[in-house]
Amino acid sequence: MRKFKLFLDARKEEKWLNQMLQKGWVLKSANTLCGLYTFEATANLSQIIRLDCQSFPSREKFQDYQTLYEEFGWIHISGTRFSTLQYWLNPSNQTDALFSDEASNTNYLQRLTTFYGSLAFFCLMMMFITFDNIKQFFNLKSAFYTPGIWEMEGL
Repeated sequence: MRKFKLFLDARKEEKWLNQMLQKGWVLKSANTLCGLYTFEATANLSQIIRLDCQSFPSREKFQDYQTLYEEFGWIHISGTRFSTLQYWLNPSNQTDALFSDEASNTNYLQRLTTFYGSLAFFCLMMMFITFDNIKQFFNLKSAFYTPGIWEMEGL
């Protein structure tokens, strides 16, 4: 089953994914840019999904990150080296948190703040660039006025 849903908060997204899991649908893949989630039916309702916000300078760092969490029993569902959000599934739900101490949780929240701040800045810049073009579009004189058209000769 595929679902389309956009989120501006990773914690709300994580909550929604776990609600879907309680309904019997486990996440198989996620494309957060398009808001497209692919689910598969499951009978194991004791699983839990967690999101992590990480960026990786190299492929080796990403592989080390995956290996570390997989050694603790987590399954990497979705996310690449270049996507900031990583999706993890714990099939046994023995440890339901990705972070074991308060400092790690604080760092996670700081990474989320940086990620959403960068996203907001990008959207704001795109809005300013687009606003100038929209302003010209609604100015009818600039849209239809062609200076010197009556002085032209020939075709």
